[in-house]
Amino acid sequence: MKDRIIIGIVGAGGDGVVTVGELLLKIAQMKGYYGRLSKYYGPQIRGGESAVKLTILAENQEGFIEDDLDILVCFSQAQLVKFKEELSVNSQTKIFDEEFLKSFAKISSQITGREQSKNLVALGFLLEILGWREKEILEALRPGEKLLTDKNLEAVEAGKTEAEKIQLRIKLPTAYPKETIIIDGNQAISRGALGAGCRFASTYPITPASEIGEYLSHELSKIGGCFVQGESEIASIGMILGASLAGVKSMTATSGPGLDLMVEMINLASSCEISLIIVDAQRVGPSTGIPTKMEQADLATVIFSGHGYAPRVVLAPYNFEECYRLTFEAFNISEKYQVPVILLSDQYLSQTSQITDDFLKKIYLIENRLLPLPEDKNKYLRYKITRDYVSPMALPGMEGFEWRATGLTHDEAGNPTNSSEWHQKMQEKITKKLDPLRDRSDLVKIFGPEKAKIGLISWGSSGEASLGAIKSMGLENKIKVCIPEIIAPIPINAIGQFLKGLQKLIIVEMNYSGQYRRYLRRYFDFPKKIYPLKRAGGRPWSRKEMVDFFEEALR
Repeated sequence: MKDRIIIGIVGAGGDGVVTVGELLLKIAQMKGYYGRLSKYYGPQIRGGESAVKLTILAENQEGFIEDDLDILVCFSQAQLVKFKEELSVNSQTKIFDEEFLKSFAKISSQITGREQSKNLVALGFLLEILGWREKEILEALRPGEKLLTDKNLEAVEAGKTEAEKIQLRIKLPTAYPKETIIIDGNQAISRGALGAGCRFASTYPITPASEIGEYLSHELSKIGGCFVQGESEIASIGMILGASLAGVKSMTATSGPGLDLMVEMINLASSCEISLIIVDAQRVGPSTGIPTKMEQADLATVIFSGHGYAPRVVLAPYNFEECYRLTFEAFNISEKYQVPVILLSDQYLSQTSQITDDFLKKIYLIENRLLPLPEDKNKYLRYKITRDYVSPMALPGMEGFEWRATGLTHDEAGNPTNSSEWHQKMQEKITKKLDPLRDRSDLVKIFGPEKAKIGLISWGSSGEASLGAIKSMGLENKIKVCIPEIIAPIPINAIGQFLKGLQKLIIVEMNYSGQYRRYLRRYFDFPKKIYPLKRAGGRPWSRKEMVDFFEEALR
């Protein structure tokens, strides 16, 4: 009996590959299992080839790593070639190829009058292999699935009959229905934004962040908020900057190419000390790159981009729950410190769906910006240099609390100045107000034995993959792992403490130049033995890839 099963499905446009994957994930949830559905698309904007990789788990787990398929359903051999890196197979993989599946199209045509429902024949085929025979499952799905008409249910049943002809059954441990949710990273961030008080959003649709704008466009109006689709990334960030000036918690979402266009406004928000939230769902670059595949190569851009010195905060979730929680943190930090915050996700987190315990019920503290006191009326200084360098921010319409918002160097009142003395003071102000974040050890996740001599540091979804690989190797008590969720400003104390006493350090990141390793080098001395695991993006980390590297590092 296996504790998990991994199914891959691949086909051309119109084969309904993603639909089958999503239905199987919903059925797995109804039966009480956990799971994860990774979706892969071709680089074209509309239509074309697609694939899914569904992992069904008996138990929830901390850390996840891609592995070889147990079953591959291939509607198109030509399209499989394009996804061979994502849908890795081995000698034990049971493959149902294009020739085998031709009968599914004939069955579909006979029952429904159209070949396109062959994906539902495949659904029934896979349900029978898994031993999920209960008709009630599909009946329960019917109200929410327009696909599940009477004729299409017949196609599913026909698929079960086809599976009865082969000798393949895979049994998972018995599971029982429990309170779980199906969610992806984009939806987790969107739900977190609404919970944190976001009431205005503007985005320009871009892969893989477009679902955030789509979700917020539907949900904000239900709670008195507003969504505007900008005509460009520049327009979108300009609108949320204006809304934030007016006192409304606001957000935009983009990917690398769009972030490039937003840099000037990020600098303006840093100089003017305006709260601003930007989600960057990273994808393969540079330029247009591969829009539908993952990479972690925007790190240097989000930390250092822009002319002059414009501090900002960068947060990076490593799993789906942290996508939700860190969105609350992003809004709270942005409001408290009046600073742009960039939430750094990636294509894998953004567009992968997971069955997980319901973390949406968790309650988090919500912070709002500091407002001026009544006694400051008519003598209000917007950029007053206070003990903690954070100045009260008056809202438009507050009589006696007028102030200027300008990108020019300014004094405490906001008056433009060419004084080098005021420039020095304001640079100090926007830098030192963020010092408390360097001590946020709660935003640095540590796993494993405190006194281990081997350490691994990673960030974002590479951190979760690293945890999964270490667990699969049984090395949880030998390697300690550090996953910083706050990237900038760098958490000096927590990472410094993690590095103490290490004899070997593994650094895992998915970009060609090793951006995070270079960034850490600015602040810390490393152990003598360093093992950087880095490569350009384009495919998720695989278990074999990581295990081979870790074994080499441990020798």
